[in-house]
Parts: sequence; C-alpha cells; structure tokens
Amino acid sequence: MTTTPSGSALQATLSPSLRSELRAVASGPSLLALDYDGTLAPFRAERSEARMPDELRELLATLAACEATRIAIVSGRPIAELEALIELAPLPELFGVHGWERRLPDGRRADHAPPLPATAALENEWRRLAGELAEQRLERKSASIALHVRGLEAAEGAALIAGVEPRWRDLAEEHGLDLRRFDGGIELRCAGRGKGDVLRELLAELPAGAPAAYLGDDETDEDAFRAIAGRGLGVLVADQPRETAAAHVIAPAAVAALLREWLRRAREAPGARGAEGAQ
Repeated sequence: MTTTPSGSALQATLSPSLRSELRAVASGPSLLALDYDGTLAPFRAERSEARMPDELRELLATLAACEATRIAIVSGRPIAELEALIELAPLPELFGVHGWERRLPDGRRADHAPPLPATAALENEWRRLAGELAEQRLERKSASIALHVRGLEAAEGAALIAGVEPRWRDLAEEHGLDLRRFDGGIELRCAGRGKGDVLRELLAELPAGAPAAYLGDDETDEDAFRAIAGRGLGVLVADQPRETAAAHVIAPAAVAALLREWLRRAREAPGARGAEGAQ
C-alpha cells in the first residue's frame, strides 16, 4: 500500500526509484497495460471527446510496434467506444466494460457472457430510469448501467447519485451485482469480472517470469494494482496523492515521460526490433 503526503500536487517527473524499476520491467519481453480515461486521455464532460493527446498517441504507437512490449488497454468503456476513440492502426489489445469484453489485436472478439438473471435486472432498471434521466447521463453497457455526473455542479451531481444509490444498493444485494463509485459517477454492474481479473489473465498468458506494468487512475483500477503486486509494477495516475495499492504515484502530465522512458529501455534491450519512431 502506497501512501503519499496529501495536499500537494504531484510533479510531471519520474522518481529515481520508478526509473530504476522501469529499467527492469521494460528491458525485455513484458506487458504494458493501461487504463484509458484519466490515464491516456483527459476526462471530458462529453465522453465522445475524450481522446489521447498527440504525444501519447505517437509514443503508444511506437511502443506497440516494439516486439518485446505487449500493449493492452483496459477500460470501463465498451469496446465500440474504444475503437472509435483510440486512433491507432493497428489497434492494440482492448478490454472493455471492466473485462467483460475483449478485442484481440487481429480484431477477433473473446467476450465473456454476463449471467442472464443479472443482465435482466440491469435491463429492467435501465428501462425504468430511461425516461427520468437525460440520455447523456445514463449509460447502458453489456454488463452494467452507469450514471455519469461529470460536468455538473458538485451538489447537482451528488443529488443525482443519491437519487439512485439506495435502490441500486438493494438491487446489488438482491441480484448479486456490484455497486461501484468511479471518478465522475456510479455504476451498477455484473459481478465476476473486473480489471484485476484482466491483469491475472494477462499475466498468466505471458512467458514465465516476464514482468508487467499497469497504469490507472481510478478506484476501479485498484483491483488491477492488487493483482499485479509481486509480479509487476502498479502506477497510479493522479493529480493529488492518495492511498493506493499501486507501488508508485505520478501526475497525469508524467505519463508521457513514463512512456518515453519505457521506449528508451525497450530500445536498449538486446535484440530490440520495431521500436523506431517517437523520441
């Protein structure tokens, strides 16, 4: 558990200890898994406008071409949204809806089917709320319902969440669902899949002993940080320090520096190929 002093903004630099760990992780066959919103792309009130800055997109494209580094993006968004937002060709491996959806690098899908009783409960709740809440606030995914309050005044957002949270808590208990807060809303989702499950599966698919890193910004990423502990490097991306299961905490502005450092180490690895491009 990492705890950093509160009340001070983080700097857009990497600590010596993080640089040292990156050297060990990125200098050979490895996995780099990243959350999307808040990690690779800045938050936007209009979710369809959340795109990666050019610098991050170019760095990620160059890393994706590096044979030694396997790239995966792990998000709460549906795969269809990620495909529209991530302007990379070819697309890396994508995990959507907290791991219920999976798009392989060749475009094939390997989704998990959520349990029917749970999805029926979600569908009924979606239909009940669809006429009460603005379309841009309520999102129906393959395995969840999310209420988004980003862009609203704090009091208005809190009131919207308070209006659904008690009922959603009862539905979670009745139907075995998970109720989770996230940065900008609250989500009622099918239990049984999460970002921690994704990381455990990815780690199991790696060559024996191959290291990994995961970057994420939200409470939903804590499951992934716990899953990667002891096998890889967890990095929380945050404007302000907070308690986390990640080993390191960096500012959003430092993500580019981390990717550049990873790329530098990958290029220095023996027999490195395919890492030309962004500096």
